[in-house]
Amino acid sequence: MRHSDGSYRWFEVITRRLGDEIDEGAVVVNAREITDRKGAELRLSENEARFRALVQNSSDIVAVIDRRGCFTYMSPAVVGVLGYRADDLVGTNVLSLLTDEEAGRALRFKDLLEGEDSFGQTSIEVQMLDRNGAPHLIDVTVTDLRREPAVKGVVLNARDVTARKQLEDNLRHQSLHDPLTGLGNRSMFVAKVSDGLARTKAGGGSTAVMFLDLDDFKSVNDSLGHAVGDRLLVTVSERVQSCLEVSDTAARLGGDEFAILIDRAVSDTEVFAVASRILDSLREPIQVSERTIEITASIGIALNSDDGCTTDGLLRNADMAMYLAKENGKGRFEVFTEGMRVDGFERLEMKAALRRAVDEGELVLYYQPILDFGSGSICGAEALVRWRHPEKGILGPGAFVPLAEETGLILPLGRWVLDEALRQLSVWRARALVSPDFKISVNVSVRQMRESDLVQDVRTILEEHGVPPTALTMEITESLLIDREIERGGQIEALQALGVSIAVDDFGTGYSGLKDLQRFSIDVVKIDRSFIDGLELPTADVSVVRTVIDLARRVGARTVAEGIECQEQYDVLRGLGCEFAQGFLFSKPVPPAEFAALVASEATDDESAEQADLEPLETFERLVGQ
Repeated sequence: MRHSDGSYRWFEVITRRLGDEIDEGAVVVNAREITDRKGAELRLSENEARFRALVQNSSDIVAVIDRRGCFTYMSPAVVGVLGYRADDLVGTNVLSLLTDEEAGRALRFKDLLEGEDSFGQTSIEVQMLDRNGAPHLIDVTVTDLRREPAVKGVVLNARDVTARKQLEDNLRHQSLHDPLTGLGNRSMFVAKVSDGLARTKAGGGSTAVMFLDLDDFKSVNDSLGHAVGDRLLVTVSERVQSCLEVSDTAARLGGDEFAILIDRAVSDTEVFAVASRILDSLREPIQVSERTIEITASIGIALNSDDGCTTDGLLRNADMAMYLAKENGKGRFEVFTEGMRVDGFERLEMKAALRRAVDEGELVLYYQPILDFGSGSICGAEALVRWRHPEKGILGPGAFVPLAEETGLILPLGRWVLDEALRQLSVWRARALVSPDFKISVNVSVRQMRESDLVQDVRTILEEHGVPPTALTMEITESLLIDREIERGGQIEALQALGVSIAVDDFGTGYSGLKDLQRFSIDVVKIDRSFIDGLELPTADVSVVRTVIDLARRVGARTVAEGIECQEQYDVLRGLGCEFAQGFLFSKPVPPAEFAALVASEATDDESAEQADLEPLETFERLVGQ
């Protein structure tokens, strides 16, 4: 049935249709039936008016198309999105709003529209043209209601997602590229090397990695200033790129260190020729601010000489070869050989010392508070491992965690961190120093996720210390979200099923995005500190942080801002709707006693301060069984 305004009564989809129940052969309708019918018709009319008002005022486009693909109804929201008047589109074909490419792709729906079988509901993203011919990315939910008498068509519910997609693309680009040179960053380069190794292993050929470090670059910054140094780095990146093929990849890893991937190299000789061209190009004087600067570089080369070569191994080998090039005179390249592995007496000594640290209880945990933006109170803490080296003092994780990963000690180390953090939390809970909602965050390495029975370890340690799973948050790196091996293993889902929260650390620095957060139902997103730096400036661009917060909110995840160092950053993040805060503005990571004192200082009960007395730290001996 069509109304005088030309719209279908498709509001009846969500209202119960009124049926006339008249007995066959009946010729008399009593007054009560007439009264009931009149009342039902009045209610139906009210529902129609209410539903039409909702559709007419919705910011989303609501449209109906017939079997030919022509619009039979269009809501007024189309004028704000595409610039058309709703009446102008009634009777036109939906393909007229699509780009040529999209129209060709959409023709596959022609058979579905003309067929008798219902195709239910589906969602698609298409490029639509507005009244001026400009493209818009439109997210469309298509619902087949051709068999519904009140509709007799296919309902389209559409919204413009162009701005959101642009923000996501900007976030992805910034997370994968160096802002100074425009080259890829470390995250992109590692992923490219992994892809290259997979291709060459499957189809033959060779993959080569070069590490390039400028010689004596520090003297340029010290004598001419960082502005000149930055312009020099830009020129270096341009010259490096000019020496590469389209299939090759250049990246800036940080400072004056660059990396180059030669994908599918024909021979080792070809790789060496590329390195020589780069070195020759960089020897040409560079003009910066009317100054002539001469610079050289050292390059280390690593080749995937066997099928067992890994991404980490290839990068490590190239790094070792680069340092040898510097030791041998700079301005040259060196190729990694197995003999270079025996260079590191100090490295071997460090590994042995780390084993002793594991056995003799030299490792300790420090705790950095996490604050609730709403209340300003401490609601959790991140547990961070430190090494009390007998000669070098307190060492941060950067000095020994990579060695632990390489030697396999990361497995007992990681289990000890988990055990000690939960033991300490159980002490604080027993003494009522922290609230029942207080959460402890523990970092988990890739190797733990792949090689250890992590879920069983977590279950056992939680039960041993009497800590509920909901009090534990396990932080994973963003790269784990796109690691198919981890996804197949199901460790993340198993931990969540146990009741443990999963946080993604340093979000925004890798390849993951909204779909990855949705696939794993991530509980917490930690915004990388690189996006926090500079937020206090009047010219700060907050769009990236706002996008991360929006993405997290859409998948039901909470957000933690890391690395907050000043009140201005705190105020900006609070205004953007971030939920939790962490950084030196509140406290650096501190030993357990100092952390307990921080928490106790928030309480009004002076006796809480006495609860800062802590039990001695456990050693690895009991945990590893040695």
